[in-house]
Amino acid sequence: MANLKQYLPYLILFVVVVSAFFQVSLFIHPLKYDAIDCFYPWRFHIGECLQNGQLPIWNPYEDLGYPIHADPSSGAWYPIVWIIGYFNGYSVYAISFEFLFHVFFAGVGFYKLSKTLKFETNFALIAAISYMLSGFFIGNAQHLTYVISASWLPFVLNFYFRLMDEKSYINCLKAAFFLFLMITGGYPAITIILFYLLLTFFIIQVIKLYKANLKNDLLSFIFRNFQFFIYAVIFSLVMLVSIYQVTPYLSRFGDFELIHALHSPFSPQSFISFLTPLASITPSDAFVNYPSMRNGYFGLCIFLFFILGIFIKNLFT
Repeated sequence: MANLKQYLPYLILFVVVVSAFFQVSLFIHPLKYDAIDCFYPWRFHIGECLQNGQLPIWNPYEDLGYPIHADPSSGAWYPIVWIIGYFNGYSVYAISFEFLFHVFFAGVGFYKLSKTLKFETNFALIAAISYMLSGFFIGNAQHLTYVISASWLPFVLNFYFRLMDEKSYINCLKAAFFLFLMITGGYPAITIILFYLLLTFFIIQVIKLYKANLKNDLLSFIFRNFQFFIYAVIFSLVMLVSIYQVTPYLSRFGDFELIHALHSPFSPQSFISFLTPLASITPSDAFVNYPSMRNGYFGLCIFLFFILGIFIKNLFT
């Protein structure tokens, strides 16, 4: 009975995912746009390579051939793509399964993160459901790399927070592993944003320990971060080497002009999606972005409680 209660939240998350995305989970409709036009051909080719005993190094079917192994969006070194591609091969059904798999683990990761942040179980479950059914996942269902990054992001944060509080190398290892999954399967920009976020947490914790004159704790914390960094580099070495090899042929390392950096933002007009997500999909130039970038919805009730919680301390005590 105790074990059933322990796994009940994960069962609820699974049922919610299958139910909320029933058109995908029951194969009534496939994913659309980039999921079929872009990610499916790449993954199909990677699966064909693996099943024929070849590493997915070169893709001869696009742009007169290009090194697919150095394309972070292709999933050429992503373990989940290897498992599906080698044992089953890719199809429209496999792409749908991959999407649902990552949405489910996004919920699992956010539930675990919420528990680490001392959320009560019911609130942690509500937060997890709100996250995995948020506008980011709905609006970007076609962008598998976005979904993959958002899936493993809570796991990285969860184990990094535990790394900050617990003197155990295992959290360094776990955080590095999930960061490796983000690097090899996710969208690079989200990983870069995560780097700045972790750097901010690191600096705040260092200042906190330094001011408290806890030198031993400070040195231990710095060493655990060093372990985390080394593990992440070792895990991701194959991806890093691939990118390094093609660096001379890339043109994406230059500076962006402001107009390009601000292209298709989550505009102020898109804030209406916090209240009513359907308004954000109305065909209109007023949002100055693509429809997939307009939806930040994570639940009207959750949003109202969030606003209320900013002004009222100890709301439930």
